[in-house]
Amino acid sequence: MVKLTEKQEQVYRMILDFIDARGYPPTVREIQSHFQWSSANTVTNYLTALGTKGWIENGGGARAIRIVHDRVRVDRLTDPARSSVKVSNFTVVHDDTFPQGDAHNHPEG
Repeated sequence: MVKLTEKQEQVYRMILDFIDARGYPPTVREIQSHFQWSSANTVTNYLTALGTKGWIENGGGARAIRIVHDRVRVDRLTDPARSSVKVSNFTVVHDDTFPQGDAHNHPEG
């Protein structure tokens, strides 16, 4: 994963905090307003950079930002100063390594 610039990390953290607080991603206008930027194009440039570096995916809709890399949340969990931050948006991955029908070894059993 490519490292973010200081400002890119600020935008990324704002997106994470917004999702944590509301349960859905911010719009370009909400990010623009938060940073008090005069142009929505500035936001688009940051979102493009975050996407190019592999931190987010932007589906192109109003609230289509999806977090790809969640290092900041991991940092929050390991940093005692941030230990009270709620963690959300888990990704469930199907794992075929458990034998079918074996309730003792299967997480759903």
